[in-house]
Amino acid sequence: MPPEPTLTSLLAIALVTAVSFLFTNLDNLILGVLTLGAQHRRTLPILLGMVTASLLVLLLSGVGVAIGAAFDANLLGYLGIAPIAIGLYMLFYAGRGQPALTEEASAVQEGSSAAGIWLGTTTLLFANSGDTLAILLPLLVESGRSAALVIAGSFLTCAVLWALLARLLSRQPMLVRRLQDSGERFVPWIMIAVGIYILLDTGTDSLV
Repeated sequence: MPPEPTLTSLLAIALVTAVSFLFTNLDNLILGVLTLGAQHRRTLPILLGMVTASLLVLLLSGVGVAIGAAFDANLLGYLGIAPIAIGLYMLFYAGRGQPALTEEASAVQEGSSAAGIWLGTTTLLFANSGDTLAILLPLLVESGRSAALVIAGSFLTCAVLWALLARLLSRQPMLVRRLQDSGERFVPWIMIAVGIYILLDTGTDSLV
C-alpha cells in the first residue's frame, strides 16, 4: 500500500506548481495586461479569457494523463525530458526572432463583442501556453491522486490570481516592462529545474 502523503510533500508539490506557473506564464501576464490596456472597457471578458486559457491547459494535461495511463508507468517519468529540452532551446535561441508581445496582443483588439474578445483572449493565451503544458503534463503524470488534486487546485488558484494581477498591472505599464525583461531570463532555468525534478522522481508519484 502506498504511503500516505505528508503535509510537507503536498506543500512542496503546490510550491513547484505555483513557481512553474509564475515563470512560464509571464508572457501571458504581459499579453493580458496589454490586451486590458487596449480594451479597457472590456475587462471582464479578457480576465475570463485568461482563466479559460489556463483551464484548457489543465484539461489538455488531464487528457494526456488519461492517455498515459495506458503506457508503462516506469517510462512516463522520462516526460521530464520535455521541459528540459524546451528550456535548453529557449536558452540557445534567447532573443532571436521572437514576435513582440504587443503584436500578439493586437490580434484581440479587433474584437467588437464581449464574446469575441473572450474567445480571442482565450485563443491567444492558450496558443502561447506550450511551455506551461510541457511542465504541467509531466507533473500530473508522475503524481498520485492526492498530488494531482493539489497540482490542479494550485494551478487554477494561480490562474485566477494571475488574472487579478493583470488587472492591477494594466495601470502600471512601466512595471510590466521591467517584469517582462527580468522574468524572461529565468523561464528556461525554471523549466530545466522542474524537468530535473520530474526525472529524479522526487516524491510526486508516491502521493496517492
